[in-house]
Amino acid sequence: MHKRWLFGVLLLLAACSTSPDMVGIDDSASLLGIAEVGSNDVLVQALVPGLSFGVVSRSVTDGDGVRMQEVVYEIDNTSSRGLGNLTLYAVSTPNTLTGTNVSGLRDALGNAITDPDMAPSIVAVHGEGNDNADMQAFVEEDKVRVKNLLDDMYPNNSFSVLSRGFVASSITGQDNRAIAIGEKGVVTIAVQYPFDPENPAGYPNSFTLTFAFVDEAIIRVTQGDNESNEDFINRVTSNFNPLPENLEVVVTNPANPPAFDSNVTVLESEQPNPPITAAATTEALPTSFVLTVAGVNATADVEVEVVIASGVQTNVEVQQ
Repeated sequence: MHKRWLFGVLLLLAACSTSPDMVGIDDSASLLGIAEVGSNDVLVQALVPGLSFGVVSRSVTDGDGVRMQEVVYEIDNTSSRGLGNLTLYAVSTPNTLTGTNVSGLRDALGNAITDPDMAPSIVAVHGEGNDNADMQAFVEEDKVRVKNLLDDMYPNNSFSVLSRGFVASSITGQDNRAIAIGEKGVVTIAVQYPFDPENPAGYPNSFTLTFAFVDEAIIRVTQGDNESNEDFINRVTSNFNPLPENLEVVVTNPANPPAFDSNVTVLESEQPNPPITAAATTEALPTSFVLTVAGVNATADVEVEVVIASGVQTNVEVQQ
């Protein structure tokens, strides 16, 4: 079960010359619209009347030159339509950095990041734990289908659909993708990117991700990049018992797919190829050390002064 403690959230409609304004959505339409999801504070904005998002939790984990940022969103469906399988497709627009769904990319100092390799290095991944494993990978047919939906809703657009996104579930658990009228859902948006906590300048700290929100018909589950076949099978079968009919699974190695007992449709999606996989990390300065003055030879009274830069003045012991 997802942890739930609510604080502010930012969900803005994408704004550019060919980007969407709020439009009327037919109850049967699978494309709900496009929205930008910020990595920090959020202003609640409905995609359709009565459908709103709020942040439940946000966490950051660093290791080996890589940072993973995970944000859990609660979805409140007070609209006039139920959702069967709400899926977030990453979309590149004129507002995003080339070939990505990333915009507003800044480092910890608030400076805009101009390195063209940094935005493509922000990769959608599963969050920590089975309840947060919401990353969804797409095949070429998915991208073509969703692009057609975008063309119908936003004529003359220059959007392109990317190969990874996320999928929401009912707040009751991962075994139920439906978010009925009057009920709540949840989705974890997790990304990883290069980051050096000791020298964060030039590495991502805040950014916005653009998604097309689509209500899908068929349930799909995606294997994690470093998830073994055994772990993937255990996750799917523990979340869905019995397995849904027509279940689709996207696997990391189609030549050695996980062997499910029931019939599933095995799909292969494009694997991310980030230009920068990890930051060139800087060794952390010591937080404490011992400074020893072995001796002073002088023919007159002298004063010995030791000056330590303020950046490392944390815990200094001087032995006389």
